Amino acid sequence: MALAEHEISLIGTWAYPVHDWPRITAQVASGKLPVDRVVTAQIELDQVVSDGFDVLVDPCGDQIKILGSAG
Repeated sequence: MALAEHEISLIGTWAYPVHDWPRITAQVASGKLPVDRVVTAQIELDQVVSDGFDVLVDPCGDQIKILGSAG
C-alpha cells in the first residue's frame, strides 16, 4: 500500500540463474574459484554508493567485487 500511496514503482532484477549456484559453491569448496582473489575491496555500508557502486561502474576502475559490511 505504501508504494501505491506514494506512486512508487518497484522493479526487481534477477542477476544470476538459480541453477548456477550449486556449480559456483562447488568451485569455491574445491578451491577452483579463489574467492579471496575475487573480492578486491571491503567497505562500510554507508560508503556503498561512493566507494562501491561508483567504483565498480567506472570504466577505468580496477575492482572486481566489493563487499559492504556494517560496523
